[in-house]
Amino acid sequence: MKHDDSRARRVKMGEQMAEWGRQWTLETDMIRCPFCHSVQTATHADRSFVHDPGCRGAGLGDQYPWRALAWILREL
Repeated sequence: MKHDDSRARRVKMGEQMAEWGRQWTLETDMIRCPFCHSVQTATHADRSFVHDPGCRGAGLGDQYPWRALAWILREL
């Protein structure tokens, strides 16, 4: 049973990472919006991501991408 729970958590994490990756790109110590190409460094992880005006990514999901990534990876 424990093996099944572990596998289910890994599958869920993979699905969450795929969703996160549709909204964000991780490049070294920066997260980039694939739509407007704005970036945020890890040192600004406590701030909301700032998109270019009119960016279609601004309305998608969580605007704290570092926090979202940490939440997804929390069980590693």
